[in-house]
Amino acid sequence: SEKMRELLEKRISERKESSNKAHVSVFGNVQLTDLDFYLVDRTRNVVIRTNRKGDYLWKYGEKPTEALNKPHSCTKTSQGTILLSDTDNHRVMELSSKDGQIVWQYGQTGQKGVEANFLHRPRLALRLPNGHTLIADQNSCRIIEVNSDKSIVWTSEGWEKLLAPFAAEKLGNGNTLVADWGAHFVLEVSPQGQIVWSFGERKVAGT
Repeated sequence: SEKMRELLEKRISERKESSNKAHVSVFGNVQLTDLDFYLVDRTRNVVIRTNRKGDYLWKYGEKPTEALNKPHSCTKTSQGTILLSDTDNHRVMELSSKDGQIVWQYGQTGQKGVEANFLHRPRLALRLPNGHTLIADQNSCRIIEVNSDKSIVWTSEGWEKLLAPFAAEKLGNGNTLVADWGAHFVLEVSPQGQIVWSFGERKVAGT
């Protein structure tokens, strides 16, 4: 019927409008500072830049040329580009926040490995002040620091140290703080590769 057709058209229109906006709730009469941030949707294989209002300001992963596979994290660099860990595609990508073009990549798309310019399920990538990139390469059991030429300039690796590193951060003293998800362990590693501090009992959950 005509009424049913109008109802369907209305629902379709509402769905199109909602696809460009997330549901947002504000509790109480509060003044919130402006904020925009990036979200990784591993189920839909997309990365979204949004704000307090829930507007979708930027998306990556919806076009055939932007195929992602279980992306895990993204961080913004001081140059305004986006570092994205495309975990099950075994790569770290640096994307332009304007047009989504890949400006740098470490790892071969869809190919896992431990050789130079290969990764195996990377979880996190951070751009360091010196321009290098710190990568938690989970299934290779290592943390690596690579330069813009894709050479590995520092690494902490091996089953005796790491089982499944999930995240890493360079500290002010030059050491690297590592969260080893597989070992239920947090450790601090010196530039020489020595463990200088740890939290928890290795391989024992809840300690």
